[in-house]
Amino acid sequence: MTLIKESLAIMEKETKLNLRFKFSFVVSSLTNPVLALIPFLLVYYGFFHFSGATSFAEVNQNNYVNFLVLGMLVNAFFYTGLYMFYSKFMNEKYWKTMEAIFLTPINYLSMVFGISASEIIRMIPTIIVFMAISALFIVPNPLVFLLVLVVLFLVFLISSGLD
Repeated sequence: MTLIKESLAIMEKETKLNLRFKFSFVVSSLTNPVLALIPFLLVYYGFFHFSGATSFAEVNQNNYVNFLVLGMLVNAFFYTGLYMFYSKFMNEKYWKTMEAIFLTPINYLSMVFGISASEIIRMIPTIIVFMAISALFIVPNPLVFLLVLVVLFLVFLISSGLD
C-alpha cells in the first residue's frame, strides 16, 4: 500500500512539474514526434510520387501515412521510456536535489512507477493527435485501436525497464 501511495505522490509531483507551463507542455509533447515525421514524409513523396513506385513490401500509397504515423508513435513511446529516467535524474542533479532524493526513505520501485506514470500522462496529447491523424486515413476497428494502445503501453514498459 505504501508503494502505491509513494508512486502516486511522485507521479503527482512530476505531473505538476510538467504542467507548470501548459503551452510549453503541449508544444514539447507534439513537436518532437512531428519533427521526426518530416524526413519520412520526404521519403514518402520522393519514393511514391516522384519515382512512380506503387508499393514497397506491404506499404503502398494508401497505407504509408498510417504506417508512418503509428510507427512514429511507437518510436516516441520507445525513446520516452528509454530516456525518461536519465533526463529526470539530470534535472534533479541540476536542481541539486539528488542527494535529498537518495536520503528519503522511499522505495526506488515507487520512484520508477511514479515517473513512468507521469510520462504516460505527458504522452496523452501525442497519442490523441497521432491516433486522430491515423484515423483520418484509415478508420480503425475499435478492437484494433485498443490493441494498438496496449502495444504502445508494452513498448513503453519494456523501454523504461531498459533505462
